[in-house]
Amino acid sequence: MVVVTTLIILCCILNSSHIAGQEMFVSSKLKIDISNTIQAESPVDVQLYYFPFNTTSQQVDFVTEPSSELKSNYLLFNFNEPGNLNFNVYANVQSWFNFIDIKDNVSVQQAIQDESFPEYRESTEYIDSDNLFILNKAEQFKEKTNNSLELLHMMAEYVRENMHYSLSYSQPQKASWILENKVGVCSHYTTLFLALARSLGFQGRYVSGIAYSEDDKTFQEHAWAEIYIPNYGWISYDVTFGQYGWVDSNHVILKYSKDTAEASVEYEYSGNLEPGDLQINSNLEEKGNPYYLPFKINIKVYKDNVKLGSYVPLIVEIENNNDFYFSLPIYLTTAPGVYGKTIQVVFLKPNEKSSAFFVLQIPKMEKCRDGCIGNITVKDAFGNSDSSSIKFSNTDPEMSLKEAQTVIENGNADGNFDFFCSSDKNFYYENEVEHITCMAYATVANDFEICLNNCTEFNQETNATISFQLKPNSLICPRLVKENKTVVSACVNVEVIKKPIVEIAKIIAKDTTHGDLVNVSINFSSNANLDGLAIVRDSKNRIVGEFRINIKRGKNVLIVILDSAKLHSGINHLKLYIAYGLDNPPWDGSTEKNFDVYVKRVNFFKEIYLKLKSLII
Repeated sequence: MVVVTTLIILCCILNSSHIAGQEMFVSSKLKIDISNTIQAESPVDVQLYYFPFNTTSQQVDFVTEPSSELKSNYLLFNFNEPGNLNFNVYANVQSWFNFIDIKDNVSVQQAIQDESFPEYRESTEYIDSDNLFILNKAEQFKEKTNNSLELLHMMAEYVRENMHYSLSYSQPQKASWILENKVGVCSHYTTLFLALARSLGFQGRYVSGIAYSEDDKTFQEHAWAEIYIPNYGWISYDVTFGQYGWVDSNHVILKYSKDTAEASVEYEYSGNLEPGDLQINSNLEEKGNPYYLPFKINIKVYKDNVKLGSYVPLIVEIENNNDFYFSLPIYLTTAPGVYGKTIQVVFLKPNEKSSAFFVLQIPKMEKCRDGCIGNITVKDAFGNSDSSSIKFSNTDPEMSLKEAQTVIENGNADGNFDFFCSSDKNFYYENEVEHITCMAYATVANDFEICLNNCTEFNQETNATISFQLKPNSLICPRLVKENKTVVSACVNVEVIKKPIVEIAKIIAKDTTHGDLVNVSINFSSNANLDGLAIVRDSKNRIVGEFRINIKRGKNVLIVILDSAKLHSGINHLKLYIAYGLDNPPWDGSTEKNFDVYVKRVNFFKEIYLKLKSLII
């Protein structure tokens, strides 16, 4: 039998701009048809992992054609005859606005110490949460808050704001690659967010499904995440849509995964098989009532009158009069012109206020030389909004982009740079020189410095790569500094070893007959990767074997072969001597251990022959 696995690659044509004008509903009713065509020369067993099922946010009724057997996480179709085979899943789905109101401050420690689903915090092939740069970036966010929801919001908003959405990059990639390149589709957004969360100890799972695109009025394949919060359960995070801690009712779950690119269908067969693409057709049958959450929005234009071509800060104050935490998307929907982003997701604590910032770009229009008025409207995802206006002419005071960014940078600059540091080795000897390289990239109009003992400046929109050489230390934390204040640090952990140590644990030498070879097995351990030389001497200090060896950090097994012709009959008292170091001689250290080899006697004439032979050799 042969097993072929096919994967659904999420092209994810949806991004956050698709929902700026989308109204939220309490529930949605859909019809979903999942089908597949198979050309097979033998009987086939099909395991379908990709289908709607009952969860806390959706209720599903479905039938299959032909009939199937529902297993723990898949549908099993048995085709007992070869030929042109088809299967269908016909489902009626009712999905709800998926939001759990969290009123308590769930600390990061509470969340990461929970052991409900430990398999969902493991590093995987694509969600490589144990990668150094993933760990480094996540720790920078962890330094800012001990509130789980606020920390998850920061990481989600970092991913959404810094990623470039592109259908040209639809193949699965490792989270570390995504962090470096910052390009992709919804599956990449989700992969990177989950890697950051898991690297800190959160339990997070990859969700595959469909979601509604307001642009073309259809459901498309989509991916988002769920994070487990103790005492509350699985909380949804659609980073691509900017829905953190909730998702709208037009999300339908088809599969939970530990990793990004897990099988959607598996076929078990013999002979030739040609499976077609899995087809998913969805129709929105009915919308429920609008889902409303009250938030108070108040917008303030930094200057009421400016010159044509100016850049003006727009401050949006949001008041949360609810008794729960919420991440609220804010959209700048009307403006005379915009520089940069038009969407920001704001983290709101219960009964507290927060702010969002945009930059208005005033156009240079001839008809406005003597004066124009531009309308401004900001709204959220639940129908709350506020409007204002700005006057501009060619005789009003000008405001530059740098001035505008300086006004808002203190409240909104945390996500506008990356800062990573790494060492060229995982361990050093205390007498070595440690080499650390730090990389920084800033996208705001600021002058930063990278500091350890001394500081090096770098400017807006420039890459900076700085190297430090210093005495080894187990924890070294270079800093990104602005105006003599540390913005963030990037710590490097290395092991500092006083000296290389090799310890021989056991030597096993098999008995042999004079003239045959002697197999010697040597078990030893080392605290470093080293070059070495193994020498075996007899009781008269004569060398009976010499071997260059490569010593690995940890436990080692070395097999050496001795020529018994260089030994005498009976018991031979031998000594193994291992010299070792980082480079070739002179060696940094040595160790030795005695062992015995028993050589069985042969007749007198053969023994004389073997001795003569060894002398000639």
